[in-house]
Amino acid sequence: FFPSDMALAVPVRGKAAAVPVSGARRRSLASSTSSSSSSSSSQRRCRCESAVRDFVDARADLRGSSFVLSGGLRVETLEGTAGATSSSSSSSLPNLLFLHGSYHGAWCWAPNFFGFFSERGYRCRAMSFLGQALSDVPQEGKASGTVASHARDVAEYLATLEGNTVVIAHSFAGLILQKMLQLDAGRPLSKVAGAAFLCSVPPTGNSAMAGRFFRRTPIAALKLTWAFVTRNFESDLDALRETFFSDDVATRDLQEYQALIADSCKKPLLDLGRLSDELPIVFSEEAARVPALVLGAGDDRLVDTEALEELASAFRSNGDGKGAQQPVVMRSVAHDCMLDTRWEEVAERILAFLETL
Repeated sequence: FFPSDMALAVPVRGKAAAVPVSGARRRSLASSTSSSSSSSSSQRRCRCESAVRDFVDARADLRGSSFVLSGGLRVETLEGTAGATSSSSSSSLPNLLFLHGSYHGAWCWAPNFFGFFSERGYRCRAMSFLGQALSDVPQEGKASGTVASHARDVAEYLATLEGNTVVIAHSFAGLILQKMLQLDAGRPLSKVAGAAFLCSVPPTGNSAMAGRFFRRTPIAALKLTWAFVTRNFESDLDALRETFFSDDVATRDLQEYQALIADSCKKPLLDLGRLSDELPIVFSEEAARVPALVLGAGDDRLVDTEALEELASAFRSNGDGKGAQQPVVMRSVAHDCMLDTRWEEVAERILAFLETL
């Protein structure tokens, strides 16, 4: 999340991560980080290798399945079962397709959002990107895909759903959703009834945003950089809380989420070193007219308000007033807004958006 031009590429679980560091310590730091991360990664896999599968299997309100992409690989899909059989479910309501960010999987929408929206008649689905959670892991490349390839996977799955769909994307999935809208601009966007971006990376990516964090709070930014390099939030509850959650999230919930996060990222979602090759994302007038909600979190340590405004303005500048208006910032909510303590306030705001469609 925090790349820097003056950075050291430290190999961590087969990926390159950016760490600001002085020249005198480059060689020793690279050596020690590589060896220690290899050992801790092995321990995490042993401890948490079945966490996601156990979570899905244990929930009666989830139907786990997979979707075979045109290339032959399978992506994990989850469907909430409560709304599918409820008499309150209305065929006039759009599907909801939830997309997760880095180090997460489709599971992250199940603890709170699936039940909330299913009870209100919405059919809820979520998809895990390739290389994440229970989806297949591509063998080639540093990352499990590019922004464009992940966007094509989403579009392919979306095309199989009956009726219109509102896509709700979190963090880096927001960038993937933006790319899907851009790629689909040449065809009718009739199946996309709306788009909700939660704590989303903006159209220009995360580099400028990372620079702002380093200028404002350099020590905190360095801690977060180190967290993503070492993935210490997979084994350290304090690091997990500082990276994704509010201070008042219950420890028991945090422990459950930690096991699931540790089991989710089999291969990096994106190669951040090559992310700029696909950016910025520029919407056509058609794509910018898709009704959109841009929602952020007041206590988010990863996505700032400038990034939210950039995304909202991308819709406003090319659209006709139907796209996103001013971004909504939820107070006392952290980056993982769908799992955080005040998740219900976020869900209520999304529901208000859905009711305008």
